[in-house]
Amino acid sequence: MMDIFKRYGLKTVVIHHNYEVEYMMSNKSIFTFKGLFPYFISKIEGNAYKKADINCFLTNEDMNLLHQEYGKNRSKNYLLGVFEPSPISLKEPTKPSYRNCLVLTGSLCDYQTYHSVEIFEKSYLHLMLKEYPNVKIVMAGRNPHSSILNIRDKYPKTITVVPNPKDMDAVVEQANIFFCPTCIGGGLKLRLMDGLKLGLPVLVHKVSARGYDVFYDKPYFQVYDNVDSFLRGLQSISDFIKDTPNYKQEIQSTYSSFFSYESGLQRMKLIFSDLL
Repeated sequence: MMDIFKRYGLKTVVIHHNYEVEYMMSNKSIFTFKGLFPYFISKIEGNAYKKADINCFLTNEDMNLLHQEYGKNRSKNYLLGVFEPSPISLKEPTKPSYRNCLVLTGSLCDYQTYHSVEIFEKSYLHLMLKEYPNVKIVMAGRNPHSSILNIRDKYPKTITVVPNPKDMDAVVEQANIFFCPTCIGGGLKLRLMDGLKLGLPVLVHKVSARGYDVFYDKPYFQVYDNVDSFLRGLQSISDFIKDTPNYKQEIQSTYSSFFSYESGLQRMKLIFSDLL
């Protein structure tokens, strides 16, 4: 398609949702068999990256990955990020129903989600329960995979699964920490927005922290990649919640500064002005 556009002298803007080959290989399916499908994805993605007038990215990490994979291009590259699709008023912060309650959301049937939960259960959960025996974990999302239900059944006092919730905000508001253990895949994990826009502190695996750079230096946004950093992050967030009475408003304010419709629209205007 890109070659056809260029033949007719059309200006082109490509929005890269992720480094697609990385995403395909992390979400195993019949299409990744013997690497044939990712090979063609790489050809198409590389052609678009090299020949577009403007490339937009959701994360800095993806921008760097495509540069490493496909080399220099003739385009201008911009960080677009993600933002709300329309103007919204963020909900008034509410008091969580439970203390020491982590909530994770997403499509619980996707490989990257349930496999990451399996890793969390194997490597982290028992150590967390030693430090926080009364912790609760709520997993909410579409069509929970059997492995998630099996883990719930092993820890019935700790884990609750909410399949296909009609009101995700109502589920998330019950918790006081948003948790994302997804440790494979690429691009930006939209599910973190579920927690941040409601003012919840976030404990997130480093793979899923991509695209949330505006929060990296915040005490309520803790990134982990091993057991020690996980437990430190959980303790840091617990201390922050105790020491900061209006923490939800602070989190929502930072969220709006980059993820609001108005903020995204300004970035879009700056990017498209380069086409004129």
